Parts: sequence; C-alpha cells; structure tokens
Amino acid sequence: MDKRPVKINQKYFKEFFSVLFGVMFALFIDTMWSNHEHSVLAEKATHDILLEVKENHDKMDSLITRHEATQKKIRHLIKVIEEELDTVNVDNDLSLEFELIEDTAWETAQISGAVTYIKLEKLSKYNSLYKMQALYLNFIEKFMEHSFTGMQLLTEREKLGQMDYFIENTLMTEKRLLLQYEKILEGKK
Repeated sequence: MDKRPVKINQKYFKEFFSVLFGVMFALFIDTMWSNHEHSVLAEKATHDILLEVKENHDKMDSLITRHEATQKKIRHLIKVIEEELDTVNVDNDLSLEFELIEDTAWETAQISGAVTYIKLEKLSKYNSLYKMQALYLNFIEKFMEHSFTGMQLLTEREKLGQMDYFIENTLMTEKRLLLQYEKILEGKK
C-alpha cells in the first residue's frame, strides 16, 4: 500500500473555507435578527398586557363600588324582612352587575409565543393575575348557573342570604384583583 500525502488544491481549500465562513456569518445574522424580532414581540405583548391590565383595573374599581352598594342594599332588605319592617318605602329592586374582564392580550401573547421571550419575573406576575381572573370569572359563572336553577324554590330571605354571601366573596376577590392590577401597574413605572 502506498502512503503518499494527499495534495489538496489551494483553490478548493480557500473556496471551502469561504463558503463555510459565509454560511456561519449568515446564520449569525439570522440569529441576531431573530433575537431582535423576539424582543420586539415580547415588548409589544408586554405593552398590550399592561394596557389590558389598566382597563381591567378601571372596570374592577367601578365594579367594587357598585357591588358594595348592592351589598348594602341586600343587607338592608334582609334587615327589613327579619325585623318585619314596613316595606312601603323600601326599594327591593336588585340587580347584580358584572363586566367582562378581558384576557385577550394574555391569550394572544400565549398563542403567538411572545410569553417565551418575556422575562420570567414579569411572566410569573402576569400568569398569576390571569389565573386569579379566570377563577373570579368561573366563580361568577357558577353563581349565575346556581341562581337560575337552585334559587327558584328558596324563600326571599334565603335568596338574599345567598346573594349576600356571593357578593361578600366576590368583593374579596375583586379587591385582591385590584391589588394585583395595581402591583403590576406600579411595576411598569
């Protein structure tokens, strides 16, 4: 067997390394551009989430005021019923008002993959806020189902008692959500 050194043509050698360098440089540029696009996506998602949090904060603040007034009215009606007071001048028209608390920006950030590029500390705050929001909406939905099905056979006093209990729990959750909104909004400054 003949063991002669293989001669490589210098022209091919240079061309091989030129192509290799070109490909590596193109991959480097592509990575840099992708990182830039991802950071822009994360910034846009964060901006949209913060706008949504501000809107939800304003809605929640308004809801708390209305729910506190409703709770006061419910408790007055309970007192009227329990003490058998004169009901001539008593306004017994009750309505529970709720507004849809948005989560569109959060859902969009998840679907687009922007959450992958948001810093973990912010992401954790947003995630816990939106989970609490989901629990709040679920709680309201369950009460509404119950009010249409389970409250039909109750006395007026029992209905008011359940509404008072519901409003009390709703207010606690709404106040917690309001605090969460404020923490997130303070963190953006």
